[in-house]
Amino acid sequence: ARRTSAADRGLPVPAAMDDRDRRPLVVCVAEKPSLAASIASFLSDGKHVTRRGNLDVHEFARRHDGVLCDFRVTAVTGHVLSIDFPARFQSWDVDPAALFDAPVVKKEASRGSRVVEHLEREARGAAQLILWLDCDREGENICFEVMDACVPVMRPQSALRPPVRRAKFSAVTKPSVEAAMRNLGLPDVNQARAVDARQELDLKIGVAFTRFQTNHFRDKFSGLDSSVVSYGPCQTPTLSFVAARRKQIAAHDPEPFWRVVLTCPDLFATPSLSTTSRRASRASPVDDDERERPRRVREEKKADANAREDSVTNAPNAPNAPNAPNAVVWRRGRVFDKSVGEAYERLVSESARGGARSGARG
Repeated sequence: ARRTSAADRGLPVPAAMDDRDRRPLVVCVAEKPSLAASIASFLSDGKHVTRRGNLDVHEFARRHDGVLCDFRVTAVTGHVLSIDFPARFQSWDVDPAALFDAPVVKKEASRGSRVVEHLEREARGAAQLILWLDCDREGENICFEVMDACVPVMRPQSALRPPVRRAKFSAVTKPSVEAAMRNLGLPDVNQARAVDARQELDLKIGVAFTRFQTNHFRDKFSGLDSSVVSYGPCQTPTLSFVAARRKQIAAHDPEPFWRVVLTCPDLFATPSLSTTSRRASRASPVDDDERERPRRVREEKKADANAREDSVTNAPNAPNAPNAPNAVVWRRGRVFDKSVGEAYERLVSESARGGARSGARG
């Protein structure tokens, strides 16, 4: 029987795709759906057709390695697989120490999302797989998880070799994506194995110590308010930081401190020159170009912050001087040596009185 094309079957297809059954199929897989949509838009110049589903598939045609190919761009949602212990090690009756020598098995990370089934379906019969996962160790590991699902159902062709390629990109822009297409490489198995090792260590250390300390504390404390006392390579060091800080707070010995506050009701009856100049600059005419608005907003916020830091406080309820109409507050803040605080207080007072006399003479 003659194979019918997508157009013969009455399905919507992009232009120049009526003979798609005779063209090599290239499947691209990104790490998240939004990235897949961007890649498809860049590679197709926005002329792709999207099949909606749990994980969208974007289709278009373009030349690749000198051959006109059909492209399918789709995505996963992070790791496709996760690791766990075989069933015989799932019981808490197993000695926690035995878990360090136990084997591990890989299984689908989220069975409900059916990512493996999706990849197998979209890659069936494909001539080439291009991996657009994030350019880090985790992304390299996910590359091989995607390959485990796709490669067994692919149908490589001599026109597109090798059958699996790796795209390396540093920005989600058309120039970066096109450059990645021109410089396709191979996935790095060593980086992927490094992640495998890290995952296995996390699993074995976490499960073994969680079971050990849960059983230990359950026997020690009858009123333990948790059925599981978990341990993890990340959460446990973080908990140590919290505990150390709590000990520092509990061991803190309070000591008295002083603030230098000078009240001069008559000397500072008007705002200082620096405050006035800032207000004047904010009130000056501005460019009507709306593109300047973000810059102006940033400058105004900075001016407000600087004004708040001015040593002159024109408020009847100024901090540390509740009854003073005007107050000068030293920016240094706290002084833990009373004699130093008193010395600064004398210096500021003498300087203020000298300024007042000069102003009177002027």
